[in-house]
Amino acid sequence: MWQSCCRWHHDSVKQRLELLYAAGRLTINDLWLNSKAALDLAAGMRCDEAKSANPTPPPKSPTPLAR
Repeated sequence: MWQSCCRWHHDSVKQRLELLYAAGRLTINDLWLNSKAALDLAAGMRCDEAKSANPTPPPKSPTPLAR
């Protein structure tokens, strides 16, 4: 089924939904990007990406000069 969506949703979420559907783990209605399965999957993917990111810690603030 065709749905308009951004590239990230098409390349990431939709592909995983289709794989899960082919494996018999989802129903046809779960393929809609507004389904609970799709929303849960997308939220988990964003969470995984955020956790795997290696952000640079903020620089330490300089110590105040003694007077």
